[in-house]
Amino acid sequence: MKSEEFKNRVAQVGFPTLGQRIRRARTFHRLSVRDLADRAQVSKNTITRLEKGQPVHLETLRILARALRIRPESLVAAEFDLGQTVFVHHANEGRWFDVNTYDGSVATSPEISPLPENWAAGQLPFSPLASRDPDHRFNPNLMVITGPTPARSHRGEEFMIVLSGACRVIFDHMQVDLGVADSIYFWAAETHRYEPLEPDTRILSIVIDPFPTPPAGLRLTRRG
Repeated sequence: MKSEEFKNRVAQVGFPTLGQRIRRARTFHRLSVRDLADRAQVSKNTITRLEKGQPVHLETLRILARALRIRPESLVAAEFDLGQTVFVHHANEGRWFDVNTYDGSVATSPEISPLPENWAAGQLPFSPLASRDPDHRFNPNLMVITGPTPARSHRGEEFMIVLSGACRVIFDHMQVDLGVADSIYFWAAETHRYEPLEPDTRILSIVIDPFPTPPAGLRLTRRG
């Protein structure tokens, strides 16, 4: 795109909008202001000013766009699209697995019935929700605690909230009893397991892994 056309497009879109696009792309790629400044070889103050809607040199816009893997002409286009950024999970599309036999992949693990009346004794049903980060940093899973889960530890952090029933969370050094709407957060490297305190105990477990590996869904490391 020629300089004059680029200049006209910038004027049409406006720096407040361009600043928001840069910020959105930066956070989409999980870059801090410093990260982007280092990558683009511009000052942090320049990026901060731009993200606040203040004008910067046109060549700086081009440099930042390229550093964010965006074509400069796409940055200043009337419509701006970073690709899919919203992921939805509908309950009727859920896939159910047994924690006891899940091998870390929805592609190779055997599925079980989504209907509670068809769950076999001893199964620990869980459903990896599709409303997750495709890079596997944010991993939500719906679980039905029908019996004690295996003791496990894994990388990252874990948040759990009780949706129905009541649940006991057991660590090596302590245990916590939780009821409906109670929640807990802990470092997932702490060996932990869940036990139901009431029938039909359902929980939402969210594993946050800053350095994920490829498998989809919850990967368990069992102790012993």
